[in-house]
Amino acid sequence: MAYYIESGETSTGITLNDDIMHVSSGGVANRTTVDGYGEMHISSGGVANSTTISAGGWMDISSGGAAINTLVNSGGSMYIHSGGTATIAFNPWRGYISAASNAIVFEEQRDANIYLGSAFSLVSKCDVLKFAGLSNGMSAIIYEGGVASYTVLQAADMTISSGGTANVTVVNSYGLMTVSSGGFANEATLNPLGSMAVLAGGVANKTTVNSYGSMMVSSGGTVSNTTLNSGGYLFLSGGAVAKNTIVNSGAQFKVNHGVTAEGITVNA
Repeated sequence: MAYYIESGETSTGITLNDDIMHVSSGGVANRTTVDGYGEMHISSGGVANSTTISAGGWMDISSGGAAINTLVNSGGSMYIHSGGTATIAFNPWRGYISAASNAIVFEEQRDANIYLGSAFSLVSKCDVLKFAGLSNGMSAIIYEGGVASYTVLQAADMTISSGGTANVTVVNSYGLMTVSSGGFANEATLNPLGSMAVLAGGVANKTTVNSYGSMMVSSGGTVSNTTLNSGGYLFLSGGAVAKNTIVNSGAQFKVNHGVTAEGITVNA
């Protein structure tokens, strides 16, 4: 189907799925969703507000056209010609954006501390996350000032960026928790096939690693008050720091040269 938004006309909430929309001079399109194989063309004088471009969809902005507060998800595409204007919403899972040399492009700043999404799209955002369950390929990114508490990961992942905090996280089968530089994880539990990666500058405190759970600490990462239960695995790269580690019978605690390990308790 083809939609034509002419001068003086306004559309709201249309979803394009293998459809085409043309926004002419004086036309306004609000809250359009451009899904797989959908196309949206903004001519000179046309305006698109709060558009979401999903995987397979694309938007084309001609000279004099404008797209305001556009969310471009992974797999989606936006083309801004010389003289075209686009304001692009912050999105950790952003798709492809091509801007000509004389295009006018504004990148909006992050407006939340926690972003939830998948490999293809932003799902939601907030500042505080409590009692959430993430599964089936979902992702969470905790930015500065964000706090996630009592989260369960099942075939999902969480990244804690600088200034972000995760408290009491349970990482189940095929879940992954990554603590980046400046991030902090407190009281995480790694269950069978759940894992945690502590990168340089990241800190994890009071982690419990159960059977078939695993924890990897890169050079410059710090872990403290870690408990390894039978079948649990902890690996420290050279330059990593481990303090007050309890290694129970049947656990594996492996270190490379150059590790700083203090206060290790081994229970046979």
